Amino acid sequence: MTDSPEATLMYGPDYARVIMGGAYQASGRKNFNPDNLNWFYTLFTPLSDCVITWGQQCFIVLGWGDDERFVALGDSQGTSFLPRATEPLTYAQMKLVDQAMALKKPCTVLCAHFTLANYAADRPFSERGTVDYSVPSARPGQYDFGTFESNRDFLYALLASNQIHYTLSGHSHRAGLYHIDSVAPSNLGKYGQVNQTLSVRATAPGKDSRTYPLPPAGKSAILVSPSSGPIPVQNINGELANLGLDTPAGSYIHFSGSKASEIGLKTASQAPQAKPRLAVVLDYADVMGQKKGKGVFTRFESATTGGPFTVEVNPDLKLKGDWIESISLYVVDGKAVTEHKMTKNSGDGKRYSIAASFSAMDISAYTDRERAFMFFMNVNISASQNTAFPTHYDTSKPWSVLVELNQNPSSGLAIARHSQWGEVPKHRLYSDINKDEYDYPWKDKDIKASNKRPD
Repeated sequence: MTDSPEATLMYGPDYARVIMGGAYQASGRKNFNPDNLNWFYTLFTPLSDCVITWGQQCFIVLGWGDDERFVALGDSQGTSFLPRATEPLTYAQMKLVDQAMALKKPCTVLCAHFTLANYAADRPFSERGTVDYSVPSARPGQYDFGTFESNRDFLYALLASNQIHYTLSGHSHRAGLYHIDSVAPSNLGKYGQVNQTLSVRATAPGKDSRTYPLPPAGKSAILVSPSSGPIPVQNINGELANLGLDTPAGSYIHFSGSKASEIGLKTASQAPQAKPRLAVVLDYADVMGQKKGKGVFTRFESATTGGPFTVEVNPDLKLKGDWIESISLYVVDGKAVTEHKMTKNSGDGKRYSIAASFSAMDISAYTDRERAFMFFMNVNISASQNTAFPTHYDTSKPWSVLVELNQNPSSGLAIARHSQWGEVPKHRLYSDINKDEYDYPWKDKDIKASNKRPD
C-alpha cells in the first residue's frame, strides 16, 4: 500500500491540503475521516480479523481498526511521524488469536499492518533495541515505531515464547528482519504496574542477494516490509546521517515444510528510476542538517577575492572517499545563465580546496542585493559512490541546490544554501523568469491562511 492511495482514501479530494493534526486527543481535532477507512477494505482487501489455515500453516490476520494516534511532543516515540494503531488488540482479536493458538499448527504466522518491532529511521540496525509491553500501560518507543497500543503483553508473550513463529508487517517503509534477543524479568513498579521489556536485534537484507540471515533457532521471525511503490528508507550503520534510502521491494518467505528456508526481498522494478538517487539523500541531509547548524558542507568559503574555496564536509554523512566529481555554479539573470566551473585543487572527501573563476567585478555584482540574481550550485557525484553504501545508489544526477553568495570581511565569498528559498522554491519567481517552462495559474490556486478547508 503506497502513500498516495492511502492519503487519497483517508482524506478525500483535499488530501494534498490537509494540515497534520498531531495529538488529536488533546486538541479534539482529527486530520482524517475514519469512515473513509472502509475504502481500504473495499479496494485493497476484504479480509480483517480472521484465521486462515493451509496445511501446516495458520495465518492470523489482524486489522488496524478505525482510529490511530499521531506522535506528539513529549511522547516516548519522539517527534517523528508514524501513526500508531490505538484499537488493537481488542478483546475480540485476542479471542481470535486464542482460537488460532488452540490449533497448535507447527507454523503460525501473524499478519498486521502495525509493527511489533521496527526501528525508527534514525536508529541504525547495529543497535540493540528495547520494546516495552508493561501492564497496564506500556510506552512504545524508538524500536517499535508505528506499533499498536492496547493489550500489548498478550501478543509479546506469544512472541517471546515462540508460539507465534513469524510476523508480517508493513507501515514503516523500512525493510528489516527482527528477532527477540532476550526477555527481561518482570518487576512490580512504584505505582503497581508490572514492568515488562524485551530486547530485539535487527538484520538487513544482503546488498546484492536481498536475502536475510535466518533468525536463531527457537526465535520468532519478525519481518517488516519496505514500500513497493515509493522509495523506502534504510539505515544500517548510521550511514548518510541516518537518512539512507533503498529500492522499492516486497517481502517473501520460502518454506520447507513448516520452517522458513529463505526470507528476503523481491525488487519491485528494475527500471533505472526505481534506484534511489544519492542527490536526493544529500539534499534532505542538507535541509535537515541546516536546522541543526550544519548541512552537507560545514564550510564553503574563499578567504580572498581570487583565492580558492575551502570546502569542509559534514562528517556525520560518512561519505566514502573523494565523492565530488565536479562543481559548477550557475548564475541566473533573467533568462541569461552563466556557468562558473569550479576546479578541485585537492581533496579527500572530507576537505577540499576548490578554485573558481570569479573576478572582483563578479563578486561585486553577485553580492549586490539590488540585483535579482539566482544562484544554483550543481555538485556532480563520483560514480564510486554507487557501491560505497549498503544500498546501490544512482549517482548519475547531480545534487542541485539554490544557494546565496555573501561577501566576507576579507572580500572573499561564502556560499550556502539559500536562507529563504533553499528548502521550498520560490515558484512564482521561476514563473516570472521563464513563463514557457514554469507557467502556472497561481491566482487560481491561492489558498487563504485558514484552518478551514477550501470550499
